[in-house]
Amino acid sequence: MTDNKQQKGAQDRTTVNRRESFEVEYLHQKYPWLSHQTVKEAVDKYGPNRNKVEAQLGRLTTTHN
Repeated sequence: MTDNKQQKGAQDRTTVNRRESFEVEYLHQKYPWLSHQTVKEAVDKYGPNRNKVEAQLGRLTTTHN
């Protein structure tokens, strides 16, 4: 089943698809000191759950500041 970009609901907002460049770019813009590759690796390691991924990226943020 293909991803219908016209149907954006709660499920779409709670997950990150590392294969969609705009989703990786969104997280990269939120954490600009992290590379695109680091964002993709976080999704690979912690799964597609946006909250988990952002929590882990946030931990990387505290080591950056």
